[in-house]
Amino acid sequence: MKKITRIALVQPNMKWMDWNWKTSWDIHPLNLCLLGAMIKEDYQVTVIDSNLENHTPEQFKQVIAELKPDLVGLTLLTNEYSAIAHLGAKLVKEVSPDIITVLGGVYATVSYKSIYDDTNFDYICVGEGEYTFPKLLNYLNGKDIFPREGFLGRNDGEHKDPSKVSRTLVEDLDKLPSPAWDLVDYSRYTQRVGKVTVDHPYTFPYTRLMTSRGCPVGCTFCEVEVISGGPFRYQSPERVLKELEIFRTQYGI
Repeated sequence: MKKITRIALVQPNMKWMDWNWKTSWDIHPLNLCLLGAMIKEDYQVTVIDSNLENHTPEQFKQVIAELKPDLVGLTLLTNEYSAIAHLGAKLVKEVSPDIITVLGGVYATVSYKSIYDDTNFDYICVGEGEYTFPKLLNYLNGKDIFPREGFLGRNDGEHKDPSKVSRTLVEDLDKLPSPAWDLVDYSRYTQRVGKVTVDHPYTFPYTRLMTSRGCPVGCTFCEVEVISGGPFRYQSPERVLKELEIFRTQYGI
């Protein structure tokens, strides 16, 4: 098997479903930058935010063709736009069927059983992948066994049964690194705010932080427990202040 060295982490363009939509999805790819922080010391990592770039499908294929990644990880926030994730994987395979495709995020965690029918996805991450994704990469490079929790693998024996997969959770959020914001041009997100908030005469630099996962309430109509597990987990005040200080000193927030 070819060694995995170049990895592209992709946020597909939400407008691929309808180019007439006026909604802006120009939010920082926090999850991809956090995942990038977990692996960038050992791999060549590129974050592709097709929302920000407003890539057409053909432009996205061109980016993938030029980058020549060994593996592409795609994420999707909500099931309502599921077709976008499937199109993204299809476009990657059209560039080269040898590129390994991995889907993670909310959609993958909630709907992995139905997603598995799409052969354009080689692996599906179920649950929080900060620790399991590096294990998958080690497995693909012959350095570890298949991550038994958190992943479906299409060609990996017992691990390709959707009924046997289990969701993984990060118990101590303080142990996660800070997101690798250096993988994106952070200033471009700040500049976009003024363009999309047309009802305000001015805007302020902004960011978004992860301070907790899960929910202490457990409403019956909500999927938070499915996505982030039952236990409510939160970062310490000291860790939150550390993240705020990074944005204040490095990005002027």
